[in-house]
Amino acid sequence: MKSVNSVIIGVASVLSFAALAYAASDVVVDQVGQKFSVPTLTVKAGKTVDFMNSDDVNHNITIIDANGNADDRGIQKPNTTIPVTFDKAGDFVVRCSVHPRMKMQVKVE
Repeated sequence: MKSVNSVIIGVASVLSFAALAYAASDVVVDQVGQKFSVPTLTVKAGKTVDFMNSDDVNHNITIIDANGNADDRGIQKPNTTIPVTFDKAGDFVVRCSVHPRMKMQVKVE
């Protein structure tokens, strides 16, 4: 019986560690074909979203809050990532000023 309990405790430990690692991991949004890989995203406040540029052209990441305040993260060269941490709950639009048709919605809970 002791070995069965040890196995159960071991499995529970591994699953707990995996859950913590998943919760701590960042969310990735790619840019390919001059569009974001997802049109909408929901994340918890404090979560970081890594915006990757897998295109062969420059992009830009600009975060716009519900009041119209813009946070321009600058030009993003191909094969680079711009991390954005969403600290406050709310609805945000993410745009590329280089390609104005590129936009997505981020809901932060």
